[in-house]
Amino acid sequence: MDSQILSSTIEAGGMVLAAITTGVSLVWSAKRLTKREKLQNDLELALKDILAFNEIELALLDETDLSKTAFRDTMRQKGIELSGMHTPSLVRRKLRQISQ
Repeated sequence: MDSQILSSTIEAGGMVLAAITTGVSLVWSAKRLTKREKLQNDLELALKDILAFNEIELALLDETDLSKTAFRDTMRQKGIELSGMHTPSLVRRKLRQISQ
């Protein structure tokens, strides 16, 4: 009789441990997905801001008599230099990839 009680107790403990492990892993994966979604949204917002800044640059070029290269040279003289990795076409492509 004692062996049946011990066996049942061990079995119940195993079930509780399995339930706890499952719960912890579900919470961990949910947090991970939420964090990924937030990062994805932040990236999309940043890319849209880059597109807006590119539009502002083009609007300023239209209002001034500077050529595109002269405008960028002026910006470099002021210490503002861009990497060139976020051109409007590349940003639009990244936004399309994110949206899919």
